Amino acid sequence: MIFESEVFEMDENKPETVAGYTITERIQVGQKLFVLGENPNAVSPFVTWQRFDGRTGYDWGHYYQSLEKALADLHKRADKERENANPNRKTKTRDDTR
Repeated sequence: MIFESEVFEMDENKPETVAGYTITERIQVGQKLFVLGENPNAVSPFVTWQRFDGRTGYDWGHYYQSLEKALADLHKRADKERENANPNRKTKTRDDTR
């Protein structure tokens, strides 16, 4: 499911809201934007979504009960995208530490 943004142009005086969630954090990695949304009235008050450049909606939502878990997921998703964008970067394995 893709959620359309209720605010199409960024206005620093008016926060972006999507499906009732206020976007509070953004991380751009290459062609993707990862965001954290908060809605204190929702069953799961925190969500992370992704959006591809050139699109207006967000997709692939991960929903959480705690801000800490949502922030960790936001950074994990961005880090994974950075790794995927740089395939020549070697990922450390357990054997590298021996």
